[in-house]
Amino acid sequence: MMSKKRKQSPSGLVLILYGGPGSGKSTQAEILTRKLKAPQLNMGEALRQLTQKRTPSARELREILARGKLAPLAVSREIVKDFFRQHYSEPLLVIDGYPRSIPQAQTLSSLARKYRKRVLFVFLDLPIRVAVDRLVKRAREEGRADDQPKAIAERLRIFKREAKKLFAFFGGQERVRVSGQGSVDEVNKRLESLLKKTGRL
Repeated sequence: MMSKKRKQSPSGLVLILYGGPGSGKSTQAEILTRKLKAPQLNMGEALRQLTQKRTPSARELREILARGKLAPLAVSREIVKDFFRQHYSEPLLVIDGYPRSIPQAQTLSSLARKYRKRVLFVFLDLPIRVAVDRLVKRAREEGRADDQPKAIAERLRIFKREAKKLFAFFGGQERVRVSGQGSVDEVNKRLESLLKKTGRL
């Protein structure tokens, strides 16, 4: 009689920091990756780097992002697949700015299963008015094209449309809501407390 194949246990954690524009997810991801020496994928930054190339596809992507739209699925898929291929052996992976839609979430979940990673979806919850104030300030200081008024409005529209769907997608123990209000240090303490409960700190 053939024995049943034993199910392998997860070999690490994928920490997803999700939130609307201006929620501080990239800042918190950078802090956590420094403290925990974990690889980080900042999808927004990765996409912006692609737009610097002098190719027609880079120009098209630049125009898409400037309007506040989501990047083409194929583009973001290749970035996240490459990230997993490079860092699959690490016990902790930190991702911010991805996923932003259900098709993207399905891609990530498929990769997590392939590399036997558990997923923890952390929703940095922040009132829209606070997020807008932060984005306006960032636009003055950094001059990012996707922080202009029309792009901000479109990004917030997409976020409000997709947030509930994504929170539902990562059901059960795979998701948690953390307040994004307060100082950078205050939010970081909340995240560190959460990670201590998972045994990652």
